[in-house]
Amino acid sequence: MVKLDLTTKEKEFESSMFPLNRVFKCHAWLYPWARYWRNRGEDVHNLQDEFHQSILTLIERYEVPLIRLDKANGREAICLTFEKVNVGNKKLDAFELLTAIYAADNFDLRCDWFGPPDKPDYGRRGRVVRQPNGNIRDALFSVASTEFLQACTLPYTREHRLERAASGTAARIFRKSVASAMRYWHFPSQHTRRTRTQSSPGLCGPAHFLTSKELFGARIFRIHR
Repeated sequence: MVKLDLTTKEKEFESSMFPLNRVFKCHAWLYPWARYWRNRGEDVHNLQDEFHQSILTLIERYEVPLIRLDKANGREAICLTFEKVNVGNKKLDAFELLTAIYAADNFDLRCDWFGPPDKPDYGRRGRVVRQPNGNIRDALFSVASTEFLQACTLPYTREHRLERAASGTAARIFRKSVASAMRYWHFPSQHTRRTRTQSSPGLCGPAHFLTSKELFGARIFRIHR
């Protein structure tokens, strides 16, 4: 059942329904529309001006944000730029940015952590938060995706430290084994695939320890860590 027929220009005029695909050539539609109503004894001049100023002008003059980067900008600088500013004016965290980067390697980091939309318990987060018996690990209920990434960076940076030690590098210039957000940008997807299996028990172990000390809630966990 057709509730509103706008298949012809005359029917658009009759219902005063402006087609959005004419926004940037609006006068080619507005002038015939005003003439249509003028021939029927209606003056729509004020309505036309109000519609143009309050709606069409805003669309025509909308400014699209532009971030200019050159080839000299490294991945870290680019990621930090988009972490602070993006089209939605919403801060993107390292997890969202790495998800986009890893997509080029056919690795869906978001799906791996959160699971499919219809089966969230199948994701790595679900397996971390939920014990094998089905009970929730309260201390990990609010664990963030970026905290999981931090856990993944520890074995990665430790491997590099051991490699440098084996090569005879002086101990004073070793890099520490760190879980820093600044290390994310240099974290290849193949290492994330490997260290994620090591990181899950690394998160569950402290949660089990805190539970044994009767520290159950996620809020208490964040205060004491």
